[in-house]
Amino acid sequence: MAIGFIAMDTATEFFGQMGGLTLDGNFIFGALVIIVNIKVLISSYQYTFWSIFWVVLSIASFFGVFAMFSYL
Repeated sequence: MAIGFIAMDTATEFFGQMGGLTLDGNFIFGALVIIVNIKVLISSYQYTFWSIFWVVLSIASFFGVFAMFSYL
């Protein structure tokens, strides 16, 4: 978790404001979504089209919903 805070220490948001705890948390949560979905794929017994499809769709839908709520 400390890596996320160190990496995002100088990041800026839309209007040039310095990123805070919210930006760090969003970065870490996005990384967590990707890592957990890849772990589910690695731990699965079979690799089918549908298992890969749902993992990719899960990751893409997270970022799609995140982008949609960012503009509200």
